[in-house]
Order: sequence, then C-alpha cells, then structure tokens
Amino acid sequence: MPFVRTCSRIGCSVPASMTALVRYEAREIELRPLVDEPDPHLVDLCSDHGARLTPPRGWTIAGDRARQAVSA
Repeated sequence: MPFVRTCSRIGCSVPASMTALVRYEAREIELRPLVDEPDPHLVDLCSDHGARLTPPRGWTIAGDRARQAVSA
C-alpha cells in the first residue's frame, strides 16, 4: 500500500494536495502541487488549509492559488 502524506496542520488527517515553500528573504509563501518526495523543508497542506492559508502581514502568496485569485 502506498504511503499517503497527510496535511501538516495539527489535528488534520486529510491527505495533502499541495506543498508550501516558505521564502523568508522574499517574504513569500509559494503554493505548488504536491511534490513527489517529502521534504522536511516544505509544508504539505490539504486543499482546505491551502485555500485558507493567510500569510503574515507584509508577506504574499505566490503560485497556483495566487494565479487563481487573479483570474477569478
């Protein structure tokens, strides 16, 4: 049986569907499709938590979610 990665949010057991890359120097969080291999430097999120992610003040969100918001 293949290993299913779950959302990194505490108490969430939903399968992860995206990966967040935190770029501190750019004050940016990039949301990407779930990467193939787990990486301790990245955060895996379910679609609900990825959609509700709020960046810290002065930061931006880049990636698929940002592009979807612009096109909506």
